[in-house]
Amino acid sequence: MKIPQAIIGSKDSEIISLCKDVVKEIGMKIVNKHDVAHFLLDLQENDYQVALFDCKNMEVDCLKWVKVIRRTRPKIPLIIFSDNVDQKTGGKVYEEGTFYLYILPLQKEVLRSILSAAIASYESKESNHYSNMEKTKNE
Repeated sequence: MKIPQAIIGSKDSEIISLCKDVVKEIGMKIVNKHDVAHFLLDLQENDYQVALFDCKNMEVDCLKWVKVIRRTRPKIPLIIFSDNVDQKTGGKVYEEGTFYLYILPLQKEVLRSILSAAIASYESKESNHYSNMEKTKNE
């Protein structure tokens, strides 16, 4: 079985460190990209099961980047980190298909639960996709 992989787009050493610890504990691999361009390129070119994106200090651009990420890889769970999101923006972020909007500060146990649920969600979608392909092929 393939080891699940996550990609994180963040410059925050605390977020990166905690994410690396948690994914290691649950048996995943993680790749970090410090800038948005490299994050998007790597997300597009590689097969990740979860995407994590740090919108901290990006108040105006956060929703724009969420939309771009969802268009790039619409089916993978997207977890957004933010320190300040108003209710209206938060709703719009979820409307774009975000799996979880995590308001900072991070807590290890909560992050572990969210990542585990994201992987389970992705695997369930993939399993259903392949199951439907088999049904179509056999008809």
